[in-house]
Amino acid sequence: QYALAARGWTIMPWEEAAQMHDNKEIPLAGPKDAAFRHYSGPVGKPTYEMKLRKEDVRLVKDQPAKFRGKDSNCQLCYNLTRYVEIYGSSDCT
Repeated sequence: QYALAARGWTIMPWEEAAQMHDNKEIPLAGPKDAAFRHYSGPVGKPTYEMKLRKEDVRLVKDQPAKFRGKDSNCQLCYNLTRYVEIYGSSDCT
């Protein structure tokens, strides 16, 4: 947001977005019939509980033990080689 504002863009809340926090049906902010809903807080992300199809299970692995519990939002680096190039090690920043 700040990068856009610094370049002269006007930043405002988007009328077609709603923030879902305490309730999956009633937004904390934004219209109830918003085209886009951002889920957070106690209600969580609706897709987090989706189960993989049997044929897709082989496509993912559990998070390595050394990274568990550090940051619940961390999804590890998508390009570990590039991360090491930038930060000098594979240790999480």
